[in-house]
Amino acid sequence: MSLIRPNEPSIDTNKHLTQSEVDTHLVKQDTLTYTNTVAYLVARQTDGSRISPPTLTLDPTLGVIEDRWHLDEHRSLNEQIAAMNSQVARWIANTQSLTLFGDALFLDINMSESVLPVGSRLSIGDCVLEVTAEPHLPCSKFRLRFGHPAFQTCLQHKQFNLRGVYLRVLHGGTVALNDPITVHPPPKQ
Repeated sequence: MSLIRPNEPSIDTNKHLTQSEVDTHLVKQDTLTYTNTVAYLVARQTDGSRISPPTLTLDPTLGVIEDRWHLDEHRSLNEQIAAMNSQVARWIANTQSLTLFGDALFLDINMSESVLPVGSRLSIGDCVLEVTAEPHLPCSKFRLRFGHPAFQTCLQHKQFNLRGVYLRVLHGGTVALNDPITVHPPPKQ
């Protein structure tokens, strides 16, 4: 029996990209330009629905205050906030709602491993976030929502972090749409 969730975007399998379409986008990864800004925000509600507010409040313990993550008894700080490159998300979604991904932050920045390695820090608004070592890989829900070619490509091309990264909050505060993002390299050990 399926659970009806208010405001849950529907999945349109007709929007799934073919392998050829995914490959065409993949070739463009090295030529994308970025605004280094926050492009889209999402918070998952306890009833399964999702909202797209203009701001989110981030906390070092609770993650995104407006999101249900902090209610999960099995939560890990290494998976505190899921973030994805907004340009990649838009081409994978292929006009479907970005809320289908379940990520909280959609950022217009280069998330390739070479540019955003583990330990990198992002300053956004009042917040400082750190890229964790936990890989952000596509799951069975991702395959259902966006199709096998997108799923497989995210797995095969991990160097681009197509599925995104996980972040943990080092310093909390508010993040807003269009906030500039400053990327800092990992601290020297």
